[in-house]
Amino acid sequence: MSIYTGLGFLELFAVGVQYQINDRFAFGVKTDVGLVGGHDLPRGGFGGGFKGSYFIDRTGEETFLSINVLTIEASYLATGSGGAALLEATFGHDSIQGRGIGFFWLIGMAHGEGGGEHPLIFLTVKIGLHLDL
Repeated sequence: MSIYTGLGFLELFAVGVQYQINDRFAFGVKTDVGLVGGHDLPRGGFGGGFKGSYFIDRTGEETFLSINVLTIEASYLATGSGGAALLEATFGHDSIQGRGIGFFWLIGMAHGEGGGEHPLIFLTVKIGLHLDL
């Protein structure tokens, strides 16, 4: 089990808890602040969602750029104009070596939509820390 926090774009900030089911799969819940669609400027929202991770390798030492994880994340965000959805698919590095503090980075694509406004599809980038219990 781990507790994590991260910063990025389109998901500006997230805090979550993730359970490592086995060496390959992890599932978590999170609360986050993110950007979703808008007419002139992207609108922000606050909400929560789920995170699923598939670990290609525990350390990433044998892979290109240490890439060892693929993630899918979905959030429902409350915005000033109603509700919105934020979906993300990313790949990157997140070590699951055991107890302690670790660093992760992720890059991929995000789709934010809600309130009848133009959807926002954009590159997403995240960095963060996790505490493995």
